[in-house]
Amino acid sequence: MTNKNVESATDSLDWLTGEGFFGKTSKDLLEHRSSVSPTNFYYEVIASIYADIGDKSSLNQFALAFMSLFTEGLSVEAQETIDLLTALMVGDKNNPGIETISSYAQYVESMQSYKNEVFSAQSKMKLGQSIPVATKISLAKQLVRVFDEGFEYDMKIMAFMLAIKQMVLKKKYDILKNLAQPSARKIKLFKDLDPFHQYALLTDGWDTIVRNADSHVNLRYDARNNVYLGKNQYKQRVEQGGQLVIENFTITPELILTNLLPRVTNFLQGYLVAAYMLLLSKSDQTLYAQAAKFLE
Repeated sequence: MTNKNVESATDSLDWLTGEGFFGKTSKDLLEHRSSVSPTNFYYEVIASIYADIGDKSSLNQFALAFMSLFTEGLSVEAQETIDLLTALMVGDKNNPGIETISSYAQYVESMQSYKNEVFSAQSKMKLGQSIPVATKISLAKQLVRVFDEGFEYDMKIMAFMLAIKQMVLKKKYDILKNLAQPSARKIKLFKDLDPFHQYALLTDGWDTIVRNADSHVNLRYDARNNVYLGKNQYKQRVEQGGQLVIENFTITPELILTNLLPRVTNFLQGYLVAAYMLLLSKSDQTLYAQAAKFLE
């Protein structure tokens, strides 16, 4: 049965790529996708990810963590691990709606739109032109949107990684329940199954405050002072009174760009590198060894 969400998302990504929306490298990759073998295409995707980053050390750490988790899963239940990783992207026959390719498409489109507008603003500045306040506000809103969508997509990935970890430990799991858990709960459930912190990189360091504030319309950009003003809203534990607590906070666009967004991006790209490395390991050991050099 055709999954219309997957079909629509992939068609949209292909069309945008063909139009040059994602840049020349992506366009070139698409244009000769049909003329190369699947294994060569897997390798070229990995190469394109590394071609677009400056410091690969953080990406490598995430990719290796995902590869380690995949290896654990494959050693216990190989087919079930493959089925989970496949369902992550395109769903399965029982639950086609758990696909995430449509969410991925939304995220990368938002990210590229933001990059394009940043490039346009920088070009104007180089020509000595000032940036209109409306553009600054638009960029600030787009930045938060990119962070939000990236964070949410990462948490979808986390739900499937939690399922793999549950499977490895012979615990019953329900992928629908995993997906329905709040982000903080997904992270805690995984941590509880990782007492020796083997996968701390995947679970530590997440900033949920900005995401939660924006989802409750509690984050506003102050263009005059170039800062976001937010309210962190949460409930105390019952033993602490169970009262609603609202705390004010501020954060700059620079901090989101340098601290928050890189983690979101590295998590996603690390997963993609690991997934394509897995495909190569099963189909072409020579190309796998060549791709592994990116991880050195």
